[in-house]
Amino acid sequence: MTWLPYHFSGMGLSYIILLTAYYVDNGPRLPVWDRLPHIVYWVLPAAVGVPLILRSLAATHVGATLDGSDLVTRSMSDHHDHDDRDDHPEGTWKIEGFDASP
Repeated sequence: MTWLPYHFSGMGLSYIILLTAYYVDNGPRLPVWDRLPHIVYWVLPAAVGVPLILRSLAATHVGATLDGSDLVTRSMSDHHDHDDRDDHPEGTWKIEGFDASP
């Protein structure tokens, strides 16, 4: 149903938090990172990750990827020759070989 975008967003945000904690703890001991100001350890993971998450949410919300290809489509529009309402209830998403129905 509509849980998939929330799940992907939550997973992405948890990864950003994980990387932030790693860099704050280990940044001063990492090559190249040891030359950066301490604030970068806190800001950079979110500055890179949040736009990527927003981009993926925007792409799935409009029903297509940002480059215009039809990677993400409504499942009912993919099947015109037979009725598969039991397999793909209306409102579920089909992403190239991945069925998000419960």
